[in-house]
Amino acid sequence: MTKLEVLQNYYNAFQNLELDKMSNYYHADIEFYDHAFGTLNKNELEAMWSMLFNKAFKDLTLEISDIKIVDKKGFAHVECCYIYSLTNRKVHNIIDTTIDFKEGKIIKQVDIFSLKRWAAQSLGWKQSFFAGTTFFKKRLQKQTRTALDKYLKNEYAQKE
Repeated sequence: MTKLEVLQNYYNAFQNLELDKMSNYYHADIEFYDHAFGTLNKNELEAMWSMLFNKAFKDLTLEISDIKIVDKKGFAHVECCYIYSLTNRKVHNIIDTTIDFKEGKIIKQVDIFSLKRWAAQSLGWKQSFFAGTTFFKKRLQKQTRTALDKYLKNEYAQKE
């Protein structure tokens, strides 16, 4: 399977919220990063998607475009629209993803989005004033990691 086919199949599974199929495209040593969760390993990443798809996002819609390979790296543009369950606010998150491959699988995935824009939509405009600060990012990652650790311990572990 070519790198482009891996990306196309991965994002097709993502579009259909097929977590098991998505996981098949991850290398055992994958490293995932985004502003909200920080760096995650494979087990944490799989649990994150499960938690987001099953608990945190309501009315999720995904638009995925610009899937391509340039100089052996993968790229995609993802637009997620959902109701953020913690605040019941509508979010339209625009994400640009960069992917590295190893042994025909995704070894590194970095999702970049405007944390300030996300905070304004999900938490309110007052929070967006602080979203550009290291303090806000660290606090957000601590909160999301706490939620993820709880999910891993209580719910995701039961599915395995």
